[in-house]
Amino acid sequence: MDTIYGNITKTLKEGSLTKSIREGSISKSVIESNFYEGKLTEGGGPVYCSEFQAVYNSWTTKPSDTVAGYYNTMVETIVDGDIWIKGEFFDFFSTHTNDASEGLVNWINPGTFNSSLLNNPTFTAYQGFLNNSTTTSRIDLNFNPSTNGIGISQNNICVIMGLGTDLDEALYDLYSGATYIIRFRSRSANNTRSYINSSGYGTNANTNSIKHYAISRGNSANYDLYFNLTKATNTLVSTGLCNVSLYTGGNKQTRYVSLWSYLTEAEITIVINAIETCLDSLGTGLI
Repeated sequence: MDTIYGNITKTLKEGSLTKSIREGSISKSVIESNFYEGKLTEGGGPVYCSEFQAVYNSWTTKPSDTVAGYYNTMVETIVDGDIWIKGEFFDFFSTHTNDASEGLVNWINPGTFNSSLLNNPTFTAYQGFLNNSTTTSRIDLNFNPSTNGIGISQNNICVIMGLGTDLDEALYDLYSGATYIIRFRSRSANNTRSYINSSGYGTNANTNSIKHYAISRGNSANYDLYFNLTKATNTLVSTGLCNVSLYTGGNKQTRYVSLWSYLTEAEITIVINAIETCLDSLGTGLI
């Protein structure tokens, strides 16, 4: 027990891992591996990437170490893909609780542009919020792309969101007003309707709302719409950067909503796969 293994020395000397080592339930090599991979601190607890640690610190009620590990892996994967820095907001509603607004945190920069509830949409742990058009229960994302955006612009923008229930309805799951619109309707008469910094919209066939969706514009002439990882390109000229706040809407359950600078197909694949892996671990995957 006197052997020094980096910063884990104090833990070994205090005996918190000694019994397990002696009984053979944990080996020296496992400890060394976990330490060098950054999974143990001097006190034996988990270590998270700084981006997720900020989210974790913002929560009053913390998740279990297992669930926090799922969250951390999701964030770390996006960070390692050099994509996190392109985020404006990432509202991951599918948290362990919302008792102290844990489900409304902007993960890109906790405490800035956190979402707020309007007329109390129903929260379900690991599933998100269920909007209700009858009671106008929805989420104010508290973000105006034109005035609050840092890296986005008229032709440099991407929305990624996930819906957890299927419903054919002529209501928008994400919407803004104004002339230069960001709106998305996942399924109405088995078609989507999508606007991304445009006054007009594109339509695409869709027979089930339960999916990840990405709307990514990298030029003025067209934009890409992703159904999970399947891409369709719509020709629609942009007319200006959306200049009003964004909201969820309709009557579906929203797992998450996020806004980024333009993302390529490879980058969108990383983001959606990372989120889906996390949701799958929580038992609420969309694919």
